[in-house]
Amino acid sequence: MMLGDLTLSVITPCDTDQGLFLRQAYYDGEYPAWRLIALFLTGVVGIFGYWYGLQAMHDSIDVKYSKTRKCFKFSGMLFCFSGLAIHFGIGMGAYLTSYMAGNFGEEAAIKAAGDYANEVLPGFYILYLPIAAIFIIHIIMLIAGKTIYSRRMVLFAPILWMGIFGLIPDIRQGIGSHLVTLDYVCTQCSGNAAPLLYFLACLFLPDGFKYRKERFEK
Repeated sequence: MMLGDLTLSVITPCDTDQGLFLRQAYYDGEYPAWRLIALFLTGVVGIFGYWYGLQAMHDSIDVKYSKTRKCFKFSGMLFCFSGLAIHFGIGMGAYLTSYMAGNFGEEAAIKAAGDYANEVLPGFYILYLPIAAIFIIHIIMLIAGKTIYSRRMVLFAPILWMGIFGLIPDIRQGIGSHLVTLDYVCTQCSGNAAPLLYFLACLFLPDGFKYRKERFEK
């Protein structure tokens, strides 16, 4: 799904850009239909990968905490069912902005993007609840030592890196830096780059670093 995020964020930067859709690059036609299609198709593949990644996170929790595992499992299922809808919804807003600007002018695009962001996107916000539950449960159980992984793996916890990636553009703007494409990438990709980093750490870090000395029996 991170590839879909890149279709939204690899654009020409502009210091007057605001939010997800009010971006000069979109007004200039930098979000054509092929980007929306690429976002959707890579999102389908990404959700497939998330299903297995979240299952592995679920299985890493101590079996003694059955209610926590069940909550994590259902939150993960809801995320996989709804994540692509959120992903496509954001892409659709970018395409709508670009299409309206190219065919009806920038003023019409701004109005359409504003209406979409204020009236349509809020309907997606409730879908963020299971996403939040997944990563909050995960870091709590990791810190508490209730998973097969060492507490050292907190260094790669998704919720931590989501915050770091999301703060980079704010810090740069706070010190007066001009927007660059990397700022858009950090903001747009934070939600998918952070879990990817954790999954890669679980796969490739040495066992002596990532696992606890005593693993729980499944």
